[in-house]
Amino acid sequence: MRRVWNALPPIPRLPPPRRIASWWRHNARHSLPPLPSLSGTTAWWRRHKRILPPLPHVPTPADIIESYRHRPPAEWRNQSALPSLPSRRRISAWFRARPRRRKIALRSGVAAAVVIAAAFAALPLARAVQAWQARRLTSQALALIEEQRWGEATTKLEGAFRIRNTETEVWRAYARLLSRAGWGESALEWWRKIAQQRDLSLEDHRDFATAAISAKELPLAAEQIDLLFAQKEGPNTRDLALAGQLATLRGYNEVALSYAEKILGDPRANYRALLSGAALVFLNSTPPSPSYSHATERLLKIARDKADPASVDALTVLAGRPVSVRPSDIPESESPSPEVSAAAISPTEIAGLLEGNPNSRPYHKMIALELRTRAEPDREDELVGRAIQIFGHGSDETLIALSAWLSSRNRFESILAILPPERAGLRRELFIQRVKALAALTRFAELKETLLSEQPIIGETFQHMYLAVVEAKLGESSAAANEWLRALGSADAPQELVSLADYAEKNGALDIAEGAYARLIAKQPGLRSAYASRLRLTEVRGDTAQAQNLAAEIVQLWPDDSAARLHEAYLRLLRGAPPAEVKEVERESESFSDHNPRSLGASMTLALARLKQDKPAAALAAVANSDSAKNAETPLVVRAAALAANGWKDQARAEAKKLTAVSLLPEERALIAPLLTGD
Repeated sequence: MRRVWNALPPIPRLPPPRRIASWWRHNARHSLPPLPSLSGTTAWWRRHKRILPPLPHVPTPADIIESYRHRPPAEWRNQSALPSLPSRRRISAWFRARPRRRKIALRSGVAAAVVIAAAFAALPLARAVQAWQARRLTSQALALIEEQRWGEATTKLEGAFRIRNTETEVWRAYARLLSRAGWGESALEWWRKIAQQRDLSLEDHRDFATAAISAKELPLAAEQIDLLFAQKEGPNTRDLALAGQLATLRGYNEVALSYAEKILGDPRANYRALLSGAALVFLNSTPPSPSYSHATERLLKIARDKADPASVDALTVLAGRPVSVRPSDIPESESPSPEVSAAAISPTEIAGLLEGNPNSRPYHKMIALELRTRAEPDREDELVGRAIQIFGHGSDETLIALSAWLSSRNRFESILAILPPERAGLRRELFIQRVKALAALTRFAELKETLLSEQPIIGETFQHMYLAVVEAKLGESSAAANEWLRALGSADAPQELVSLADYAEKNGALDIAEGAYARLIAKQPGLRSAYASRLRLTEVRGDTAQAQNLAAEIVQLWPDDSAARLHEAYLRLLRGAPPAEVKEVERESESFSDHNPRSLGASMTLALARLKQDKPAAALAAVANSDSAKNAETPLVVRAAALAANGWKDQARAEAKKLTAVSLLPEERALIAPLLTGD
């Protein structure tokens, strides 16, 4: 390696920095040009500044700001001088030259001040005028509500809402209309809103309780009734009627009858209170009882007295129709129809009294036509033609009642004749009647075209749900499913959700109905009727486990609801409760049934509990001794099972065969399955 290294040429070495600097100093004077000095550069510039341009001056930030601040506007740059303002002395001299100028200026200033003040005062004044107009329409609507003229009252309140929708008095009148017309779910929402804005009067609490009873919100109704009973003057007849209705819904028949007796025995009771008392008697007693006979006699006496304002309502009750009806349609019978013999008063006599009563309205005229049609079926065509001739060109209320009656008689072509498209499009209820008539006549293509046109009168939700049924009838299943989803997505108000759920359930869209009830519960967690409807729908679908869970949730939310507790216990027994729970259910249902013999739920729960404990004779006795079970027109699963357990095979099999067309839970069908197979 050393030999190879010696053979290579040596690597050149760089001189050190000292040596380089020494070399530069030694040769700088002779061969390299000298570096220019600063003083020489300055002197050179001074000698040649006459022929060179001056050096540029860079402005400082302060110079820039100052120049911008004193820069004149563009329109003044070409002017030599700005015009000067006149001095105070010159202005004073100008006014003194002509005294009239001072008057003109003073008047102009006063006018400007008045205009400005009026502009500021115009908005509150306009609001005050609008509030007065809204209250005036509201007072008129309240008078119409007292007369039960729902359609006219609705029109007045719609006008009041358009004028001023923030007026609390308008809210109160609308809530009262909904309460007394039967829209309990919607009325509750308004009453809660009003209670947050102002203190409720005693009359408001009564309407609040009426809405709660209509919506089956029993705890809320009990709270309002307790407030009414706590007043210094004591409860009046209407308060007693509300308490009796609440007791009836809870199954406390004896308590309800005691309230009815107080109402009927009060000489100060008005006609509405007397009707409420009679209705309580019909609901909580049987025809052979003295109270039932006394109430019937009182009702007949009122019905035959044309001078009595209650006569038309008494006739309505005798005809088996509800006294207070919604402005949208004529519902099926919801009030108790007393068992009155034809010798006491015949349907034809009721019809004649309704037609001749001065207080009768179109609704009562339709009841009279219905009674005459039932009494003389051979004259149906004549009666229908006469009704169309007399009422076919009447007011909206008249056409609503007439079209509802024609629908009950399956006269759909007649409905289309009295409700052409241009007439039906003026009001929502009339349009819906035309839609129902087209659907009944299976004219789905025409109905689809009608619904696809712009119809803001019925709302987006109703338009989609009607279209869903039409698409399904036309065989477009995918389009129908989409319309159902659009209807569910557009429904927001509680009443829209209730209508959608009911319509979807009737047309087999159970998932949509379930979703509508779930959304309704999410919007109003305290709405008892929403839970009850969802529970009923779950039972229709045959899901006993889910139904029992929902029933348990209802009991947890409303522990004072005895009917809910009994229903939850019944579902628990069907699913197979432990023996200790069965005994506890038997004890509770027996205690409740002793105090409320007309409670069908208590009787059925007691009978099922005894069947689970192998007590067939006691189970049959629970069914046989119950007034509600003996009077029940529909067949009962537990009664069939109890008959079979006691050896009455033929009667049990006949009862079970009637149940084949009834919607039952799987566990209920298992109870009667041996009877249907002949085992």
